[in-house]
Amino acid sequence: MITLENITKRFGTKTILNGISASFDRGAIVCLVGPSGGGKTTLLRCLNGLESFDEGQLRIGETGLVPGGERHNRSALKTVRARVGFVFQQWHLFAHRTALGNVIEAPMYVQKIPVSVAISQAKALLSKVGMDEHIDKYPHELSGGQQQRVAIARALAMRPDVLLMDEPTSALDPERVQDVATLLRGLSQEGLTLVIVTHEMGFVRTLADVVCVLHGGNIVEKGSPAEVLSAPSDARTRAFLGMADQAPVDDLSEDRS
Repeated sequence: MITLENITKRFGTKTILNGISASFDRGAIVCLVGPSGGGKTTLLRCLNGLESFDEGQLRIGETGLVPGGERHNRSALKTVRARVGFVFQQWHLFAHRTALGNVIEAPMYVQKIPVSVAISQAKALLSKVGMDEHIDKYPHELSGGQQQRVAIARALAMRPDVLLMDEPTSALDPERVQDVATLLRGLSQEGLTLVIVTHEMGFVRTLADVVCVLHGGNIVEKGSPAEVLSAPSDARTRAFLGMADQAPVDDLSEDRS
């Protein structure tokens, strides 16, 4: 479903992604973890073309992106962005629209779906994420966790094959983290592929099928949560997890993760 081949990204003279290659199956839940500055969010943004890259190729299904950004990928980017949803860390809900209004916006104006159909689909999605009693509330009337659920419903309204999420538990109380994990597991069982950047290791243990540890722009370890979090083979992973034989971990002053 997702294939990365030698993805390299530089900001000036600094290499943020250093020849990353990996593949992820349809319906997998992939968690990207690692120290700040390792390249996690940059990789996430490359997956739907929000960031261009300098070398390599990535594929979402049958659609490929190559170096060069918009100029070299105009048609492919349109296809990829229709298939890949993104839930940002800050959600970016439209403050002047209700929960329902946020979810119907893109289907109506991008996909040209009739208003009545968009509303029916949006209500079903908001019910799926546990927000059916709050459809007429504005973002400022919702808690952080509720806003996040609206953001997930909004991304799902475009019927993506892949959902990218940046720190989805950062604004949640601990008791709500399990609720989100249950929701996302249900989505993956319906065939949705999820790629998630997170620092919450309990969330990773509960949810992930595959864990990738990024350090210095490289995937230094990849495997199941049991393999990576309980018995890591790489010293940089052990250092990140705070295990006894810590090796030095570079903490970049400018977090480009």
